[in-house]
Amino acid sequence: SRTRLGSLLGPGALVLQTPHRAIHDRSVRIQNESDRNMVALFEAMLASRMAHWNRGIFLIAARWNGQGIDGSDAVIGVNLAGTAVDEDHYAQELIGLRAMLQGRPLRVATGGPVRPDRLLALVPYEGELGPALPRLVHQVPGDDQPRIDRHRGALFGELNDVIEALSAQTDLSILGAYVFQGHAVWSSHQLISEVARGSWGVTRAAIEDLLPPGAEDSAEHRWKSLWQEREIVPRDFVAETPRGGRFQEADGYAAPGSVGCIGLGGCVIS
Repeated sequence: SRTRLGSLLGPGALVLQTPHRAIHDRSVRIQNESDRNMVALFEAMLASRMAHWNRGIFLIAARWNGQGIDGSDAVIGVNLAGTAVDEDHYAQELIGLRAMLQGRPLRVATGGPVRPDRLLALVPYEGELGPALPRLVHQVPGDDQPRIDRHRGALFGELNDVIEALSAQTDLSILGAYVFQGHAVWSSHQLISEVARGSWGVTRAAIEDLLPPGAEDSAEHRWKSLWQEREIVPRDFVAETPRGGRFQEADGYAAPGSVGCIGLGGCVIS
């Protein structure tokens, strides 16, 4: 039900593009690449935007009550399967975080189409958090339960805010870090509708999902593994895929929803 979906779409949820939706988006991009007229140019621009979502693994990292454009909550997500970005481009910005990581893995990637000029950090940890976090730093659950595990999780926010928060946390072991260019924003009602139409599936993040992948672990492999191995809600719109099997396109097609809250000040991290 929509009520159940709404309760799942809080911090620590993973929102995955469905296999049939990914197949459709890919076919649109291929078709546009073969056309050369003005209509195709417009469609190609749309397809470029759609590339942010293709086989996406969006971690819901924050939820702002009543800040959606339709009066529902604003839901902030970052794409754990986003395209890698050259770390050298942000060498100066990453100095403080690298010092804290002490050689642990770091991945810089595109997080979504909103505010690509803004760097956001997701830092998974083990240990006990101090009594309070700064207002702009969010705690993300790191287990498969719909509650915060104070011993495993991640901190999320703008890069400098997260670095400042970590410097005050003396009992945490940092496990790695993502740094994202930009993010995605939905209103909660909009995202529930997109899930119900078959564009996305939802599951809970485990701590290993929040760790940067190894060099041999591709984003596509992670996306497929999640669909094959996790309990995804809902599943009735997806062709069932046996473990190790191939994905097949499900019947039906859900039109892409637009991203809500873009340009609404309360929907971004500040």
